[in-house]
Amino acid sequence: MKNISTLLIVMLVIATICSCQQLKQKQEPQPVNPSNKEILIPQVKKGYNNEPQTIYTNNRYINVTTDKADLDGMLGIELWHTTDGGENWANHGLVEGKPDVLKFLAPTDGKYGFLKVIVDKDGKRSITPKYGIKPEIFVVVDTTPPVVELLTPNGGEIFTAGATTVITWIGEDANLLPNTVRIEVSSNNGKNWILISRDESNDGKYYWDIPRTSSQEYRIKVTVSDIAGNVSSDESDANFIVDGLPPEARIVGPATSNKQEVEIRYIANDVGGAGLGNIKLYYTINNGTTWEYYGEDNDLTSPIKFKALDGIYGLKVVAVDKKGNATETPVAGTPPPFTVTIDSTPPQIQLITLNDKATYAGNFSYDIIWTAKDNIHIPTNSISLYYSDDKGTSWKEIVKDIENNGVYKWTTPNSNGDKYRLKIKAYDLMKNTSEVISDPFTIDTRIPEAVAIGPKKSSVNTVSLEYSIKNSGTSPIKEITIWITYDDGKTWARIGETNNVSSPYIFTKNDGTYGLYVTCVSELGLKTESSQKPPTEGTSPQLTLTIDSSPPQLTMLNFDKGGYFKGGERKDILWDVKEQNPDLEGLTILYSPDGGTRWEEVMSKLDIRSGKYGWTIPNKSSKTSFLRFIAIDTLGNKTIKDSEKLFVVDTDQPQLNITKKPPVSKFHTINISYEATDETSGISKVEVFGKTSDDSNYKKLLSAVNITDSITVDVDKDGKWSFALIATDTAGNISKEQSSNMPPDFEVVVDTIKPNVELKRFKALNNKPTYINTNGEIEWTATDTVSKKDKLLIRVEYSADSGTSWYVIKDRLTNEGKFSMAGYMDISKKYRVKVTATDEAGNEAFDESADFELMDIPLPQISLRGITDGQVIPVESPSEISYLLTSNEKIQDLLLQIRQVEPEQTDWNKIKFVSGEKQQLLAPSKPGLYAIRIAGKDSYNRDIYSNEIRIKVIVPPLAIKVATPEVRITVDGIAKLDWKATDAKIDRSKLTVEISPDGINWEQSKADIGFATLTIIPPSKVGKYFLRIKLTGQEKPIYSDTVTLIVEEKPAIEPSIQLASFRGGEVAYAGNRKIIFINTQGGVKFDDITIELSDKSGAEGTWKAISKSDLQPMTGGFNWTIPNTPGKNYRLRITWKDVRSGKLYTDTSATDFTIEQGQPTDIAIKLIDIPLKNLKGGEQVIVNWTSSVKGIQKVVTLYLYTNGRELEQIAAGLPSEGSFTWTTRKIDLTNCEIRAKLENAGVVKWDTTSKFTIDSSPPDWDASFQQSATKRATSK
Repeated sequence: MKNISTLLIVMLVIATICSCQQLKQKQEPQPVNPSNKEILIPQVKKGYNNEPQTIYTNNRYINVTTDKADLDGMLGIELWHTTDGGENWANHGLVEGKPDVLKFLAPTDGKYGFLKVIVDKDGKRSITPKYGIKPEIFVVVDTTPPVVELLTPNGGEIFTAGATTVITWIGEDANLLPNTVRIEVSSNNGKNWILISRDESNDGKYYWDIPRTSSQEYRIKVTVSDIAGNVSSDESDANFIVDGLPPEARIVGPATSNKQEVEIRYIANDVGGAGLGNIKLYYTINNGTTWEYYGEDNDLTSPIKFKALDGIYGLKVVAVDKKGNATETPVAGTPPPFTVTIDSTPPQIQLITLNDKATYAGNFSYDIIWTAKDNIHIPTNSISLYYSDDKGTSWKEIVKDIENNGVYKWTTPNSNGDKYRLKIKAYDLMKNTSEVISDPFTIDTRIPEAVAIGPKKSSVNTVSLEYSIKNSGTSPIKEITIWITYDDGKTWARIGETNNVSSPYIFTKNDGTYGLYVTCVSELGLKTESSQKPPTEGTSPQLTLTIDSSPPQLTMLNFDKGGYFKGGERKDILWDVKEQNPDLEGLTILYSPDGGTRWEEVMSKLDIRSGKYGWTIPNKSSKTSFLRFIAIDTLGNKTIKDSEKLFVVDTDQPQLNITKKPPVSKFHTINISYEATDETSGISKVEVFGKTSDDSNYKKLLSAVNITDSITVDVDKDGKWSFALIATDTAGNISKEQSSNMPPDFEVVVDTIKPNVELKRFKALNNKPTYINTNGEIEWTATDTVSKKDKLLIRVEYSADSGTSWYVIKDRLTNEGKFSMAGYMDISKKYRVKVTATDEAGNEAFDESADFELMDIPLPQISLRGITDGQVIPVESPSEISYLLTSNEKIQDLLLQIRQVEPEQTDWNKIKFVSGEKQQLLAPSKPGLYAIRIAGKDSYNRDIYSNEIRIKVIVPPLAIKVATPEVRITVDGIAKLDWKATDAKIDRSKLTVEISPDGINWEQSKADIGFATLTIIPPSKVGKYFLRIKLTGQEKPIYSDTVTLIVEEKPAIEPSIQLASFRGGEVAYAGNRKIIFINTQGGVKFDDITIELSDKSGAEGTWKAISKSDLQPMTGGFNWTIPNTPGKNYRLRITWKDVRSGKLYTDTSATDFTIEQGQPTDIAIKLIDIPLKNLKGGEQVIVNWTSSVKGIQKVVTLYLYTNGRELEQIAAGLPSEGSFTWTTRKIDLTNCEIRAKLENAGVVKWDTTSKFTIDSSPPDWDASFQQSATKRATSK
């Protein structure tokens, strides 16, 4: 028989009851059956000294399990129970055989102790229960649910969204479990419930952070459970209100008023349910730059009265509900949502032109200029113009309702008169009207004309021109203009102007016949450009004038520009003359041999018109010869004309000497060097005469007129040649007379024998002839009968069309006997090569090869290594390969190539250029069997290939990876994670994101799965969660690695940004760096802030984003490189966008700042004010400062002052510009300020923040409420 101490225990599913096994002195009761099914008590063994366990259930049907092994050979088993802890026992009856369980029905709620008694076949019990024997286990049957009553909030309350209140209740039960209270909230009258907290202790109160979501249908439900699993709940009796919405309020009119007291109509209502509490009116006179409080509407009923002087006012009503929710109060920079214009004053007009009693032209366009201003506004088309020709008795409309742009072009009437007036009318926005009338003025339509009247002829060049004026008007004549034509009116030119209106006008002109024309312009004509028209093409002259005062004009046609002439030779003297009145015997010619000192008469009384005279040049050399012409016309005008340059008379014989006599020539062309001189006139030509030893007479071989120090002559045969040279000077004198027996100047032997050259031939692999050796070179031998071998010059050529065309590769090579052809030939063609040898005399000989192919030369070998044939490689994975060349020949254009073999055949594709002996191979993204090789070209540009290696590319098992193991985010934030799948082509529609609070129970989460980014919207409750990506559509789902998601409280502070520096008035220096300090709160990130610059005071369309390269991020802002564009109207604007709400936050410089060239002249420091005026003890605060000193370290010290006295030094040794993170002291301080000291070059500067408070004490809390009568609630 088993030990009777064998006990029963309850196997619980809920893991939290394990704590009962750890408690030695006090055991907590354990619920076992929170359902309506029968409770099963399993077999448990324990010793006599162990206290029996107690379990709880809300089910009266109890099944106690047995151990069948204990019943072997036994009659059966009895179940005994006690209800008084073992004092009295009752037998539930014998169950024969080996039953699995013993059934028991508890008649009532209560605590039952159980003991199993085994009965053998003789009817003997293992133990007979009696007084004092302890049960093996206690079971408490409890079917009564707890009593719970929700006290507050119970309906009718009004709460502020985001505030904190206390939920109170009463929960009672004989067997209550600790920490089993569940609290839920509904915002839709109990239709849906959201968990606030669970596992709360039953202490009757819970501090609840009210949601920010407004609703008038909020309810709270409290649920309490006992140990046996009975549950009761109670909820609010009626709805209560959570109001976090500001009221709606707006102004609807009027937009204009001609009274200074205006009834402003508005609409206001509270959408959150708390009800309106107050209506306030604010106004601005500068379009929102600043706002002022006006007053309140106590009756909360439209309208509200607004009284002000004439002007344009921006208005805004601010509504506040009874819970303090309010529409936004306007601050500096807030644009007005409504504008009202108050105007009770008519416009002011000033007529600026046509108001001076002057004379104006008729039918002419004048600008009517005016100014029309109103204290408020003049409509666009509010100006009307009129004129009167009877001093204002009657008026005629010029134009009506035109734009008030200050100018209108008016064409005056084409009628003379002195009684004209103008009138201008203007009205403002409220139809207030003003008008102005001009002084009388005159209109004159007449245009005066001038006429030339004489003289018609003049014998002098200075002429007095007479003229007269007709059709004069009232305006005086101001200018006279004289015009002239040289072609009887086809073209005209202005020759003079005068403001002397009295005739005559004196001018000077050369001899000739001229057409004259006179025009005039009046004072009015100058202003209106309305005057007598000047003559144009075809206009006839008013007067024709002839002037003749010039002597004859003579031009020498020779002996004038210098030159050389042979003495004793007869030569015509030539000239040309222009003269209206020539004298037939008025020309005399003189000659001077000494540059004009002494003159000799050549001829006199010549007819000047003849143009030539035959003159025998004196037979005496002279380098300073002159001719002079003296010509007189019939009017006595005399002209003397000398040669412009000296000319030379030469009677001397030229000299010629041979300076170089070539002994031999290998060509039929002979180069001769000589020296030919003539002191007087110089050499004009050299002639070469030659004959061989077989000839009897000289023959002329060459006549050269371009004289140099050498001459080239061609002979027609080899042999010994005799040469003679004759020089002729410029005047025609020769160096010697030509004759058949004149002695030669030199002799030359002509030799034209060519050198000998031969190409060397080689055997190729296929025994075909080739001319390229194994090193890619051609070889040859070249000799000559005269020139030495090393004096021969070589030219190498090739042909790709069997010798039809040739291309020179190299010329003037030394005769080394070989030349490399690498890089000059294509492997796909046949070639010939040709080598030409040139001797010292220039004779050439060549040898030409037959056609040959580069294919006949063996290819170099490449060996591919690094990976083995058949190697298995995952898709897109790298492998290292290498190669080996079997020869020293340079291989070019090495490429790594690949092609697919299976499942389909593809062509070879280039992967990359090979730049070293080792390369990285990236496997293809498509699985299959591939072949790889290396390809290149040898020195002959032939394709060469390495051995092929085959690789098998496979797809590894599909997996999903998330880059970040843990993410922290606020409840209103958005989390972005990078993810990647081993197969980039997975179907993203099969991807979902799952979330779990415990890593066991998973449910689908809201998420956006991009190609590489996962965007998560977190749960609304703060806590720790787990995320994973799930891929379906496979044999079984595939999961990514798990990411821990920490959801934190949403910042209580509304996001905001503030431009703390460059507010206006500063001076920044171009090219320097200066810090843009920005105050932020509410989760604003500096990386997402956009900074813009305007050089037009922030005018629309002038904002340009500052490049990120000019903004260096730093704590509290950006270090900005000032642009090199000086100006005085700069402003900054910062913008940040909340990606969740889409709301834009912006701040702008309040006024302009200046950018100047140069450096700051004095040091200064500027502390950026701390945005918060109440600081918490132990809080971190960023202190920012700027200064005029750039890039200097350890010059700034920060101090904390309170009540004007230094309390402590915050930090020292700080840079001239920057920021410092300060942790406030945990004490209570008032009247605090931070002071910054800048010390540089012996100069000290200070700056101070505004005052603030440090609060380190917790607030006092008074929690009191009236508890209502206890209300019993049954299980719900």
